[in-house]
Amino acid sequence: MDFPGDWFLKSLHKYYGRENELPIDAHVWYALIAPRPCLVYSPRRDREADHADVAACVRRAREMWRATSSDKHLTHQSPNDINRFQTDQHNGFLQWVKRQ
Repeated sequence: MDFPGDWFLKSLHKYYGRENELPIDAHVWYALIAPRPCLVYSPRRDREADHADVAACVRRAREMWRATSSDKHLTHQSPNDINRFQTDQHNGFLQWVKRQ
């Protein structure tokens, strides 16, 4: 996997190949968003992210939304698809935004 250099802070590059050494895990990033609406979109066949790891991360983060009585604001969509953003995904995202 190529490190998506334009997606992350340059300071995170030193963790490439050593992701388990990051001082914070993704569920903490998600929890920091609570109680505001958050959509996590993780296709099941995404070759860049393990679906089971993302789902576990969302389950752990959901605890923070529950603590703020706003767990309905955390949405996890995981279609049986690859990582792409086609018209159907775009429309689904817009529908989610309209419901917020």
